[in-house]
Amino acid sequence: MKDRKIIFLSYSFNRSDRRGVYQFTSSLVEAVKKNNYTIGLFSQVYDSDFSLENLLDYLKDPNKYFFCKNKKIKVVLNYLLGKFLKKNYSILYNQNNNFDFFINTELLYYSNNIDLLFPKKIYLNDIKIPCFSSQDIIFTDSPLAFKSTKHKIVQTVHDIIPIEEKRKFHKYFYKRLEACCYADKVLCVSEYTKDRYLEYFPYMEDKIEVVYQPLPADEHSIYLSTLPEIQQQVLDKYKLKSGQYMYYVGAIEKRKNVHNLIQAYIHATHSDKSIPLVISGSINKKYSKDFSLEDYLVDVKVFLDSKYNILKTDFVSDIEKLCLIRNSRAFLFPSLNEGFGIPVIEAQTLGVPVLTSNNSSLSEITMGSALLLKNPLDIEEMTECIKKLWSDDELCSRLSQKGLINVKKFSKENFKNSIGDFLLDV
Repeated sequence: MKDRKIIFLSYSFNRSDRRGVYQFTSSLVEAVKKNNYTIGLFSQVYDSDFSLENLLDYLKDPNKYFFCKNKKIKVVLNYLLGKFLKKNYSILYNQNNNFDFFINTELLYYSNNIDLLFPKKIYLNDIKIPCFSSQDIIFTDSPLAFKSTKHKIVQTVHDIIPIEEKRKFHKYFYKRLEACCYADKVLCVSEYTKDRYLEYFPYMEDKIEVVYQPLPADEHSIYLSTLPEIQQQVLDKYKLKSGQYMYYVGAIEKRKNVHNLIQAYIHATHSDKSIPLVISGSINKKYSKDFSLEDYLVDVKVFLDSKYNILKTDFVSDIEKLCLIRNSRAFLFPSLNEGFGIPVIEAQTLGVPVLTSNNSSLSEITMGSALLLKNPLDIEEMTECIKKLWSDDELCSRLSQKGLINVKKFSKENFKNSIGDFLLDV
């Protein structure tokens, strides 16, 4: 397929936070490359001395590189100027990166964000790349307000949670989802996400397809997390003992139900400091304030003086996260809504029993291989499940074995093959 080009419209590669969509896109790029397409990336560096070296520096830390050279007022002024100038879609070829080429379009993603303030004629940008044929593909890693009348376009939908929760900018997110209706194909990461999307756009049923995403961790990181000396370093950092704690990793926000998890864990363990609940993830400040989470989430320095047995880690690297999952008694993920649920697959891949919710995509991706909460808002039910995981070795062993079987369908090889088949129909 080297005669067919695919360029990724990937906002996540132009951000520094490296969250779930970034991990998905990394797997997607790898899978597409293994299917022998020529692949590129849209970048948005604004720099009069633009070069390949500058671009690669930018991709290492987009926010720092972008805003240290471009004050926000400069970004807005250049956005306004850009409305009167023709877009530059010239290709910059590269031989030392995952991408074969780049197309750098100043302010591409930031401009599209501003465009969403206006009617469809303004915000729905039509991309026409001179060096692209009608069979070449523009592939988004999450919904973006773009279309193309000259090339194929594929949009990816992970979830519609911002609309369901009526988040601050949900009206703009709806515009992005609506733009997917102009795509040749829409990729969803779960049947649940597909069904929820079709509730809003039922006429897209013939263009939408599900491809389960794979475990994002690379084989090298997984291997390093198996080494006893590395595991011990991570455990020592937080004064933990293998098998003597339970673990949660993910955003600390209302949708993740962390406040109820904390209460259930305290009730189940009577705040026994020898068996803590360890939590990793970024904290939503409003959520933390609303539920007084600062009273519970303490770091290792003051853990022994805390009233509760809840330990909040610092930022954890991928290897640290894998080590903490691998050595936990069980992985707890009582989320209220997920488009997929990568942390659950990570835990099962490492042979750790999982407690999660019987809702959204979580029951779909676990398929009977996890301990499911009928009602994740029921603290009493969650408390009893946590007690079972601490007391029942046979249950934990059974869940571990079922999990290892379940994750086989989320292998990178399956993902590569599925993406290959998906692209043949575009």
